[in-house]
Amino acid sequence: MSQRDPSRLGRRLEALAEASAARGDVTRSLLEYEDAIDAHAADRDWPSADATAATAIALGRTHGVDMTAAIARRATLASRFERPEARALWLEVDAAAQACGDDRLRAQALVHAARTERADCELLLEAASLDPATNGWAARAANIIAMASADWDAAARHARVAGDLAREARDRNLEAQAAWGLSLATGNLGDDAAALEACRRAIYLLSELHETAQAEYARAGYVDLLAEALRLGDAETESRHLLFTTQAAGLDELTPIAVALRALTLLRAGRLDEAHELLLDQGCPDAGLDQRALLAVVAAHVAVDRSGPSMDALAAVDAADAACDAAGIETYAIEAGIARIALDLASGIDDEALGTARALRLTEPLAAGRLALLLARHASVEGTACDRLVGDLARVLATSSSPWAELGGAELAAHDARDADALRACAARWRAAGFVLDAARVDHAAVRTEMR
Repeated sequence: MSQRDPSRLGRRLEALAEASAARGDVTRSLLEYEDAIDAHAADRDWPSADATAATAIALGRTHGVDMTAAIARRATLASRFERPEARALWLEVDAAAQACGDDRLRAQALVHAARTERADCELLLEAASLDPATNGWAARAANIIAMASADWDAAARHARVAGDLAREARDRNLEAQAAWGLSLATGNLGDDAAALEACRRAIYLLSELHETAQAEYARAGYVDLLAEALRLGDAETESRHLLFTTQAAGLDELTPIAVALRALTLLRAGRLDEAHELLLDQGCPDAGLDQRALLAVVAAHVAVDRSGPSMDALAAVDAADAACDAAGIETYAIEAGIARIALDLASGIDDEALGTARALRLTEPLAAGRLALLLARHASVEGTACDRLVGDLARVLATSSSPWAELGGAELAAHDARDADALRACAARWRAAGFVLDAARVDHAAVRTEMR
C-alpha cells in the first residue's frame, strides 16, 4: 500500500493530531484533524471522517474554541455521504449560528436540513425569511419554494440573486446550488440555452467540490435538456458517463435513474435491442418505489416500440401501471398512460386509446407534445374528436420554446395541413438530431398523406 493511500494518510494525520493535542498545541492539532478528515473523505470512509470530526469538535470545545465551522463541515460530509445524521447536524449548525447571530450560516443550515426531508417547507420558509435580497442562502431557499409552487419566473429570479451573492462571497457551494436551481427554472420557462449553460456550470462546480451524488443528479437533468435541445448524440454520451459514474461511486439511489435515462436515450435513438438488454441486465432489484416506477415506465415504452402488439408489451404496460399506482407519482403515471395508448393504437383498439388520451390531464408541454404526435402519426385515428384533442395538446406544447417543442409543433402543423413535403422536412430534422424512430414514423406518415 502506497504512503499516498488516503486511508493510511488519514490515520497518520490523526496520530499527529493526537500528539499535538497531548503537547497542548490545540491549534495545530485542530488543523491536523482537518487534514485527516479530508483524507478519510477522499477515501469515501464516512465512519472514520465522522469520528475524526467528532473528536476534533470535542477537543475544540474543551479548550473554548468556537467550533461552529467544524460542525458545519461535519454536517456537509454527512450530506455528501447521504447519511441520516445530516439533518440533526445541520440543525445543530442552525442553533449555533442563531446563537452568534449569523443569518447567512443559519439559512445555509436550514436549506441543507430541509433537503434531508424532501424539501421540509417549514425550514425552507424560515430560511427564506432571512432577507433573500442580501442573503444568498435565503435566496436559494426562496428559489426552492418557488419551484415547488411552479412559479418559474420567481424561481429564476431568486436563483440569479443567489448566484450573484454566492460569487460575491466566493461561496462555491452556494453558487453550485444556485446554478442548479437556475437550470431547473429556465428549463421550465423554455429557455433551453440558459438551462444548459446553468446545468453545465452546476455539474462543474459540484464535481470540483467532490459532491459526486449532487453532480450526477445534475447530469441526469443535463441528459434530458440535451434531448430537448435535439442534441441526442451528446445526450447519449452523457447518459453513458452518468451510468458509469453512479455505478463506480456506489450511488445506489441514483443508479436506477441512470439506467432509466440510458435506456430512454437508446430508445430515442432507435436502439431498441440495446435498451431492452440494458433494462434486463440492470434490473436494480433494491430500487425504491419511485425508481421502480420510472424503470417500469421506460421498459413499457421500449416493449411497445420493440414488440408492437404482443403479450410482452401488454405485460410491460400493466407492470408500469401497477408500479406507478404504488409510487403515486403523477408524471410517471401519465407516461405509463401514453405507453398504453401507443399499445392500444398498435393493436387497433382506437376507441380505447382515444378514451385514455382524453382522460389524461396534460399540462407539461413535452408530454402533451408526445401524445399529440402519437395520435397525429397514427393513420386510423381521425375525425373531429381526435383533431380537437390534438389541437388542444398542440396548444400546450406551444407553451415551450425548446427545439424539441418547436420541431414537434412544426410536425403537427404539417399533419394538420396534410402537407407531405413539410412532413418529409420534419422527418429529415428528426433524423439529423438522431431521433431515428420519430424520423421513420414521420416518413411513413408523409407517404400515407401522398396516397390520399
